[in-house]
Amino acid sequence: MSVLRKIRYALSTKTKIVVYKAFVKPHLVYCNTILDYARVDAIRNTQVVVNMGMRAILNVPLETRVETMLLNLNMLTIRDEVYLSTMVFIFKIINGLLPDYLADLVTKFREVHNHR
Repeated sequence: MSVLRKIRYALSTKTKIVVYKAFVKPHLVYCNTILDYARVDAIRNTQVVVNMGMRAILNVPLETRVETMLLNLNMLTIRDEVYLSTMVFIFKIINGLLPDYLADLVTKFREVHNHR
């Protein structure tokens, strides 16, 4: 994030978004489905880092609302990113798009009981 803050005046917003998505975001969303089971503090702390990045990209003051920045950058909150990743993972399990060793780790609901 410090590099992003240092280059915020030298690059266009579009270029800063590319830098963020290429170098910062992969570190924040890697294996983020496990964050679904993490403490609330872990997600909150990660969101604070993302907020710093958004402020550096948009070059806006600290008082700028997070929702406004998310809309301007067409981004999701960390909680929504985790939810999306989890749902994609579940979709892949249900449709047999993952290797068997991963699919076998998950018990499908209909295998536990026959209720709808």
